Amino acid sequence: MSAGLQWAVVVPLLWALWIAIADFSHKRIPNLLLLAALIPSLIWLLWKGQSPLGANWFDAATGLFAGFFLTLPGYISARLGAGDVKLAAVLGLMQGLHGLLFTLLLGALLLGAASLIVIYRLGREDARTQTLPAGAALCGAFALNLSALPWLM
Repeated sequence: MSAGLQWAVVVPLLWALWIAIADFSHKRIPNLLLLAALIPSLIWLLWKGQSPLGANWFDAATGLFAGFFLTLPGYISARLGAGDVKLAAVLGLMQGLHGLLFTLLLGALLLGAASLIVIYRLGREDARTQTLPAGAALCGAFALNLSALPWLM
């Protein structure tokens, strides 16, 4: 793996870990952490003509809007927080549409598995009062998706 590809994978992985920890511990995703990825990704897109993870202009823009609009109903129905919606949009910009769709699917599976574990441990009635960090699940899915990137290249 080349040094450029290593940094292109390691830095987003550390960023995703930081967001997952923040979401687990505080039940919110700080805007500053989202801006820490959004601004460099936009600058990279303007400078290089592709996202930091290789998506072209159209794919990155489509990913940004798809991330926002696919998760917006979850926010409107109070199932997701605003930080989760913004995180999905940033992940869409970084990965492009195809990467985002895989990340959203895998994130939903991780969140569903976590829900089953909570139901098993607490029982159905007590589990209803629990909230799970969707942002952490998205970051876990992003990390799994990103860790497969070097093998796909």
